[in-house]
Amino acid sequence: MADSKIQELRDLSAEIDELYATGKDAEGEKKLHQALEKAKEIDEAYVLFFQGEIAGYLENDYEKQSLLFDKALEIRPDDYFILRNKGA
Repeated sequence: MADSKIQELRDLSAEIDELYATGKDAEGEKKLHQALEKAKEIDEAYVLFFQGEIAGYLENDYEKQSLLFDKALEIRPDDYFILRNKGA
């Protein structure tokens, strides 16, 4: 069950990335905030991850984004999805 909820968050992240990549920033921002709220119900590491996405996409603060991803990885050190996104 938990794995499927985490996968939902990962899928949301992919949707958000696609929206921003195609210039649909307003839709991306809306989905980003929805993903953060959903993450609060599921997993603290993904709360930090989506806070990092907000820092990157909305604030252009990539240092803050990296720090939030690092904190997420402290909680879930083997999470390939978070690690891959930090690397990107």
